Amino acid sequence: MLTPWIRQAEQDAPRPIGGFAGFLRGDLDAVTAGLTLHCPVSIGVRTCPGISRTTQSSSSAPAP
Repeated sequence: MLTPWIRQAEQDAPRPIGGFAGFLRGDLDAVTAGLTLHCPVSIGVRTCPGISRTTQSSSSAPAP
């Protein structure tokens, strides 16, 4: 479902959307894994099992 959208966006969408689609295609395995990760919405990303501290953010700001 995502691959056809990416293809269409790269061909027909405005340049910023096409660029975003290309970015998604560049790491499609990670994007798909992130979209299919089973995590209750109520607990949020920071406490979701399976997401390590290093993959949450590259910022140097401390976690709340």
